[in-house]
Amino acid sequence: MRVFLKRTFSLVLAFLMVFSLVSFIEPINTEAAASQYVSSTVPSVYKTYINALKKAHPNWKFEFFYTGLKWSDVIAKETDPSVPDRSLISYVFPKSYRSIVSKSYNGSTDTYTSYDAGGWYMAAAETVSYYMDPRNFFTDVDIFQFEKLSYDEDIHTIDGVKAILKGSFMDGKKITNTSNKSILYAQAYIDAAKHSNVSPYHLAARTIQEVGKSGSGSTSGTYSETYKGIYNFYNIGAYSGSNPIANGLKWASQKVSDPSKSYGRPWTSQYKSIVGGATYIGEGYINNKQNTLYLEKFDVVGEYNDTSLYTHQYMGNITAAYTEGRSVYSTYKDLGALDNAFTFVIPVYNSMPSKISPLPITADSPWSWLKSLKVDTYTLSPSSTLQVTTNNYTVTVPNSVKKVTISAEPYYSKATVSGIPVTTTTSVADTGKVVNVNSNLRVRTSAGVSSPDENENRLKYKGEYVGIKNGTAIKKLGEQTVNKTVWYQISFSYSGTTLKGWVSSNYIEMDTVTTSSYSKVSLKEGKNTYNIKVTSPSGSSRTYVLTITRQEAEDTTPPSEPTTNTDLFSTKYKVDEKNKYILSVSDKTSYSSFIKALGLTEGASATVKDGKDAVTKGNISTGMTLTVTKAGIDYVYKIGVIGDVNGDGETNILDIVKVRNHILNTKKISGVNFNAADINGDAALDIRDIVKIRNIILA
Repeated sequence: MRVFLKRTFSLVLAFLMVFSLVSFIEPINTEAAASQYVSSTVPSVYKTYINALKKAHPNWKFEFFYTGLKWSDVIAKETDPSVPDRSLISYVFPKSYRSIVSKSYNGSTDTYTSYDAGGWYMAAAETVSYYMDPRNFFTDVDIFQFEKLSYDEDIHTIDGVKAILKGSFMDGKKITNTSNKSILYAQAYIDAAKHSNVSPYHLAARTIQEVGKSGSGSTSGTYSETYKGIYNFYNIGAYSGSNPIANGLKWASQKVSDPSKSYGRPWTSQYKSIVGGATYIGEGYINNKQNTLYLEKFDVVGEYNDTSLYTHQYMGNITAAYTEGRSVYSTYKDLGALDNAFTFVIPVYNSMPSKISPLPITADSPWSWLKSLKVDTYTLSPSSTLQVTTNNYTVTVPNSVKKVTISAEPYYSKATVSGIPVTTTTSVADTGKVVNVNSNLRVRTSAGVSSPDENENRLKYKGEYVGIKNGTAIKKLGEQTVNKTVWYQISFSYSGTTLKGWVSSNYIEMDTVTTSSYSKVSLKEGKNTYNIKVTSPSGSSRTYVLTITRQEAEDTTPPSEPTTNTDLFSTKYKVDEKNKYILSVSDKTSYSSFIKALGLTEGASATVKDGKDAVTKGNISTGMTLTVTKAGIDYVYKIGVIGDVNGDGETNILDIVKVRNHILNTKKISGVNFNAADINGDAALDIRDIVKIRNIILA
């Protein structure tokens, strides 16, 4: 009895220890798909890059902010067409960086909708993906957009601020502080840092990012009579609209009775704006968990109002965190401080793409882009919704399909498409224009004239004869032949009114309409490649490569199935033939060790995949698939690694959380993941499995 009580007490104590260990993992807001938390453990998706930075800079520290958000959901939200100014790209970047969703781009006129008083456009999903993918910025130069932005007097000096302000309208200039003392702008930013607990380097760089090196109406104090003597160095409140500067100055001029919300407003001096604005930034962002340039731009925290993600974003400019981070890097480099003890906070997303997100292919205009590419009703890969970054598409059809129709629609209606069989038909439209007229074309009330009188049957409007000039657009309503001359009845716009009348067809040039129909193409077995070229009227072009694979004819010879798995391998691992599982694989088993331990029989070969990606190195993780091929037949098994419950390739606290949630009926574990969690093999998950996982972690 005493032994039983002692064992029971030990189990309860272990449960309490584990529960206390994971109890900090709580949701930050209701929109997050999973818990958000910070860890010092480098996630596998970043390990190669972070280890290289650590090796080059041993004093640097890294924290990893697990957002609990799915990557594709984040990109969809940041490019939501209903909020087009959430992610903006400047006019200085290639047009391919801009969004071409319906509200942001007109394909018939090749025009984009501009935002934020002009010069800014909704960014394409590919552009947003590039600037949001942390892996693009794991370099000495770009890492500083992830720097923790709290003030550190050992790192942040007035000389550093001076370096950032160099060449700007604040370089070497003085202003008056609240004690009526003349001080340098650089000192004002140091004062602001001490008051707000925000890095002065960040504050100085933020000002230049917002108003430019020459300053703007936000910093002049003379923007308008309405806001004379008002300053807004960080453009706070300067939301998108016809006059964002005025919007920001209005905000800066407001007198708020509540001291906790006034931030020293109205900002009637440069100093008040710099210090008061820093307090706003600290309270609203940096001291509120949006504590890096990246998290200020991309609100994947949702902490500010506890309910909504993506809404509390300091700037619309998609490149802001990138450019400001580079400015901070330059300052640290000039100061010789790059090897100081910095801390960087890196966001982590669920289901990130295996490949680093690229920038869109550089192109001047969608005039030479395809809007759609179709092969009958088959689905293209990567997607039938064409991407700016992708020129190559594939599709597989059954062997029974010998012919298909390829259709390709350009964004710009006047672009031409070649490389696939197209039948073109030209017809006359019912619209046109006036031509061949020296002055004005006389419009008649009826077809034909019977006398030399030039004003016979002339159409009048408000008592005056109607005449129309070359280039006037018309619509043909009918026609009639009089004395071998064809007359058109037309409608046209005249002095803001639509009139009808008759004119000789000799003075009308009708428009033509070209329609295209696509012919079927024959497919051989195997790969069929088509180079589809889109050419704009200006001559610019883009080529899309479409590969259609027609499957080989099936071998109708019945395969010979192995009677047992021993015909495939003689392994030490536990094999569940019913469910097709390979189990009891040890934690941190490498690919090469796993293949060796399979003990493949003669003539058998094996491949391991993580989703669609082939695995040839690194460690084996739960959920990977093993395919053993013998005699031309594939035998597929799911792999279960002891303790790796969530399949991320590591046995860690996340796996304990998974088991805890299963025990508490929060979220059940199934399939091979259940077997990976069932360490003691009793077909049930309980505290004993949690303790065993903990022991693996601590081993």
